[in-house]
Amino acid sequence: MSIGLKDRSPLLAYTAAPGQHRRTWTLRVAALALVVIAITMTVVGIAAIATTEPSFAKRQAAFAAVGIVAGLLVLLPSPERLKWAAEPLYVISLALLVFVLLPGVPEWLVRPKNGARRWISLALFEFQPSEIARLAVVLVMANGLWMGGAVRRVRGLLLPFALAAVPM
Repeated sequence: MSIGLKDRSPLLAYTAAPGQHRRTWTLRVAALALVVIAITMTVVGIAAIATTEPSFAKRQAAFAAVGIVAGLLVLLPSPERLKWAAEPLYVISLALLVFVLLPGVPEWLVRPKNGARRWISLALFEFQPSEIARLAVVLVMANGLWMGGAVRRVRGLLLPFALAAVPM
């Protein structure tokens, strides 16, 4: 039996075959350590910002809370649903990347910052389409690399890497 996906529990998606328990335990500890480091760095950053600009620190803390909730929500969908959403998300992100560069887009929607038109302004927040593109590229590459034995040859790696190069 090899490492496979469980359909029932997306939070514990990977189960180990006999003899593989040490490897999955190590990965889980490493992932937990990265989460702890990220949260610690966020708290330290907010404390540093609070010494000079308390209003920015409050805003940063609010966005950090939203980010943590969003991160927890990412755990909910099963890997199969993420595979299904990869291509539409990729196409949407490419369209948004082109949209911010189009001339004639109203300035209230795509506001230049420091001379660059990279931000889409919505009512409550602004976001960069490149952030969505990062997630989409990772999902599309994961799909491409997951497909069969094609990745065992250099030619099989061309499509996933070509898809990653398009947004660049």
